[in-house]
Amino acid sequence: MDDSLKTLIYSVIGIIVGVCIISAGWLIRENRRMYTRYLQEKYLWYEKNRDLEFKLDQLKAELDDFQKKLCHTQEYMVRLEEEKKIAEEKLQELAEENERLREKVTRLVKDNQELQKRLQKYSGTPQPVSQDEFWSHVLREKANLELRLGSLERLLRKKDEQIQRFQEEKRTLQSSLENLSASKKQLQEKIADIKKIVGNLSASLEQEKEEKLHYVEEMQRLETENQEFAHRLAQMKQEKDELEKRISQLKQQLALAYREKEEYNKRLAGINQILEDKMLEVTKLKQDLEIALENVKKLSYGLSSSQAVELPKIEVKSQKTEGKVLRVDLENGFVVIDLGRRDGVREGSRCDVYRGGELIAKLEIIKTEEVTSAARIVNGLPQKPVVENDTVVVLK
Repeated sequence: MDDSLKTLIYSVIGIIVGVCIISAGWLIRENRRMYTRYLQEKYLWYEKNRDLEFKLDQLKAELDDFQKKLCHTQEYMVRLEEEKKIAEEKLQELAEENERLREKVTRLVKDNQELQKRLQKYSGTPQPVSQDEFWSHVLREKANLELRLGSLERLLRKKDEQIQRFQEEKRTLQSSLENLSASKKQLQEKIADIKKIVGNLSASLEQEKEEKLHYVEEMQRLETENQEFAHRLAQMKQEKDELEKRISQLKQQLALAYREKEEYNKRLAGINQILEDKMLEVTKLKQDLEIALENVKKLSYGLSSSQAVELPKIEVKSQKTEGKVLRVDLENGFVVIDLGRRDGVREGSRCDVYRGGELIAKLEIIKTEEVTSAARIVNGLPQKPVVENDTVVVLK
C-alpha cells in the first residue's frame, strides 16, 4: 500500500466525517427554526383563540338575553291573545245583550205607542166613573213603562260606552300586538344573525382546531425526525468511531505490511546475493569447462588419426527435473536450489524435497534465475529440516 492510496483513504474518511458533521449541524439548526416557528404560531393561535372564545361567550350571553326577551314577549303575546279573546267574547256578549235591550226597548216603545193610541182613543169619549181605577192602573203602568224605558236607555248608553271602551282596548291590543310582532320579527332576525355569527365563529374555531392539530402533527413529525436525526447522528458518530478504529487498524496493518515488505526485501536481497554468488560460481565453472574443452581439442589435434582418441558423446539435457539444495535459510523459511528457467522452473511451481528416498518437505518457487531459483518451504518435518545437498524434484 503506497502513500497515494493512504492519502486517498484519509481524504475519503475526512470528507465523510465532514459531511456527517455539516449534515448534523444543518439538521439541528433546521429543527430549532421549525420549533421556534411552531412556538410563535402556537402563541398567536392561543391569543386568537382566546379572543374568539371571549367574543363567543359575549354572543352566547346576548343570545341568552334575546331568547329570554323573546320568551317573555311570546308569553306576553299569548297573554294578550287570551285577553283579546276574552275581550272579544265579552264584546260579543255585550253586543248580544245590547241587541236584546234594543229589542226590549223597541217592544216597550211599541207598547207605549199603543198605550198612547188607546189613551187618545178613550180620552175623546166620556167614560163611566167605574173606569177610574182602570185609568189609574193604566197611568201607573205607563209611568212604570216610562221608568223602565228610561232605565233601559241608561243601561243601553252604559253598554254603548262599555262597547266603545272595549273597542278602544281592542284597538290598543291590536296595536300592541302588531308592535310585539314587529319586535318579535326583529328579535328573530337578530337571533338569526347571532346564530350565523356563532356558526362562523364555530367554523373559525374548528378551523383553528384543525390548524392546531396540523401544527401538533407537524411538531410530532419534527420530533420524530429529530429523534431519527439524533439516532442517525449517533450512528454516524458510531460509524466515525468505527472508521477511526479501522483507520487505526489499517495504519497498524500498513506498518506491519511495511515491516513485512522490508523483511521480504531483505530476504530477497539475501536470496539475490546468494543467486549472484551461485551465478558467479556457475560462470567460473563454465569458463573452466570451456578451458578444459579447448585443451582437449588441442590434444586431439596433435595426435594422428591412428592415435586419435574417441571421446564418449556427452549429452547435456536442456531441462532437468531433479536438483540439489544449495542454500538453506530456516529462520525465514527459504531455500535456494540449482534449477532455473533453463530447466523449465517457473514461479509458482511445486517441488518435493527427498533425503534417502524419504519425502521430508514441500517447496513453492517464488523467484527464478537462469540456473538457480528461490523457493518457500510450504511444509516439512520438524524432526528432519531441509539441509544442503537434499534432493529436489520439480513436479510436472
